[in-house]
Amino acid sequence: MSKTMLRSCLAWFFLFLACSDNSLPAADSKSAAPEIAPYVSFLETQKVDSVTYILNLFDTHDMVILCERDHREMTQYEFLFRLVSHPRFVQSVGHIFTEVGSQAQEKNIESFLTTPGLSPKETEQRLLTIYQDLSWMVFWEKTNFFDFLRQIQRFNSVASSSQKIHVHPCDLIFDWSKATPETYAAFRKGPLLQRDRLMADHVLQGFRGLGKTDPRRRKALVIMNYRHAFNDRFGFEGRKEENTGRFLFEALPGKVANVLISTLGLQENANDHVVSQKVLQDGKWDAAFAVAGDPEKGFPFAGNPFGKDSFDLYPFFPHQFTYQDVFTGMVFVTPLEKYRISYGIPGISSPAFIKEVQKRFKVTGEDLSDEQVGQMVKNLDTLQQKKVADLPRHVSEIRKWLK
Repeated sequence: MSKTMLRSCLAWFFLFLACSDNSLPAADSKSAAPEIAPYVSFLETQKVDSVTYILNLFDTHDMVILCERDHREMTQYEFLFRLVSHPRFVQSVGHIFTEVGSQAQEKNIESFLTTPGLSPKETEQRLLTIYQDLSWMVFWEKTNFFDFLRQIQRFNSVASSSQKIHVHPCDLIFDWSKATPETYAAFRKGPLLQRDRLMADHVLQGFRGLGKTDPRRRKALVIMNYRHAFNDRFGFEGRKEENTGRFLFEALPGKVANVLISTLGLQENANDHVVSQKVLQDGKWDAAFAVAGDPEKGFPFAGNPFGKDSFDLYPFFPHQFTYQDVFTGMVFVTPLEKYRISYGIPGISSPAFIKEVQKRFKVTGEDLSDEQVGQMVKNLDTLQQKKVADLPRHVSEIRKWLK
């Protein structure tokens, strides 16, 4: 991770803007702008809920990639747990491959999720230990994945061995216990530059091994954030992008689908590492869902107004792609004003972990004092939940379609 990227991650950590409760007004089709009428009409014909839409995709595909929204957002993971604990998922899939989490933690996570008889104290301590070494990044402070693993462990504690849910983390390995500035520099110049391909390789290796380890369940849900979930069509000037989704689509032709979770995009004047978000399609999509009653629905992009819109989720180079070019479909999960951005893992900031993080920052070359790092890690012990940043601006964009 470069210093710019690292400072950006720290900026995300401290970015908790005070936002009022900016709920959208009650809306109906009579008061809405005519530009969103086609979207509303389409939504009113959709009868499949978001969970069922994804489950149905597994009837015709062996792998479904879900495009996670902002890593820090909580309600998407509440939806994800409803999906993976559904009897249809448990019976026919049961395996989740995640961008979040280092491959080095796969055995520890599997043991945590499948060991019977853990006491509440043992459960919490084992999960905290996993989380302290979850990532090649200095620390991973997002609450949602912590809670997600805990929910799966509780589910598995009463499930039969053939019904347990398995989580396979796919991100890169970096051994912090042996880290030096030199090994970190080599990691940045080597594996990190091939991150997407290496994540895809790990997914494929695990997926192809399911026939041996779990013969009845040979399908997989893959959770990737943002561009990592794009398919094999997306690229620039004839060059395909180095995205995990691309490599999975290419390796398993006709067997992979990818689904966008309703989300915010990034501003054109931003980049992959700058905190600056926007509503998609200038707010038309959110406005249409508001008029339709914010239905938690899932649908394919092909052949409808949503799918035909320009692909503004990734605005960093000019292109002619539409949403149906890049994604199989979409699920609407939670209106924007109900997003919950969450940091903090109560109990994580032990004295030993504070010292470890201080050492890690020195390895990365970041210019932070031990006191600054110590306070940062202590702050991780406090659960902090906020509305999405810049919510008033986003709501203003949506309101203009709701006359």
